[in-house]
Amino acid sequence: DILGSFFAEIGYSVLRKAAMVRRLPLAFENKRMEINWIVTNALLQFGQEFQPSLLEHSGHTSIDAINYALVSSHIQGFSWTARAMSELELDEVASMFQLPLTTYTKSELAPGITQETPSRSPLAPYIEELHRVIRESGQALLRAGYADFAEVVLRHARPGRSDPPSAWSVVAALAEACPAFDDRATYVQPASPSPSPSGAVATATAATSAEADLCTPDSPAPSTHTPVQCLFHRKAQLGV
Repeated sequence: DILGSFFAEIGYSVLRKAAMVRRLPLAFENKRMEINWIVTNALLQFGQEFQPSLLEHSGHTSIDAINYALVSSHIQGFSWTARAMSELELDEVASMFQLPLTTYTKSELAPGITQETPSRSPLAPYIEELHRVIRESGQALLRAGYADFAEVVLRHARPGRSDPPSAWSVVAALAEACPAFDDRATYVQPASPSPSPSGAVATATAATSAEADLCTPDSPAPSTHTPVQCLFHRKAQLGV
């Protein structure tokens, strides 16, 4: 079974952790606001390579920064609409996530006289990546005619469509509307039943459906296909 092999390869515990939707004690005026908050949270779940720098220079993880930004913006009444996201400035993102763009080094010029010299913060690359993803996502939603992420989800999950709503159709719609969600990877099941030295391969490079057999709940890969390539989106945090 292709999915069973894939799950076994990366580990069920990893999948369970990735698919866990973090529920915070927040009150939403309606379901649309809550859906938009959840999808925005999923959008921002990236940047593992920045974790060592975050822990060293802020004492927090990216999850801490994301939770702070989303909770505080919700309390302050900031709406993560496509328009608002597309207009966020870099310094606004830094303030929202409580991360510094600039650090200051003190030096003593004379006894009792010090000077602070500004320099680029080691966390600036992470802040810039957050800013890029947020801005580009907002712009992409506007180009696609969506007011926010919730509109994408509700439009493709609403009963009455010609195709029955499914988790796959919702995630595929998000990936089509927003480049940041189009983080596909290809899982290749070895043709031989005995594992290769490197095991099954899961690459994080983008792939199109033309480059791999698309493996979805609605169209499982035929068992006669060996090796089988399964194209999937890594945004499991959606919990859809």
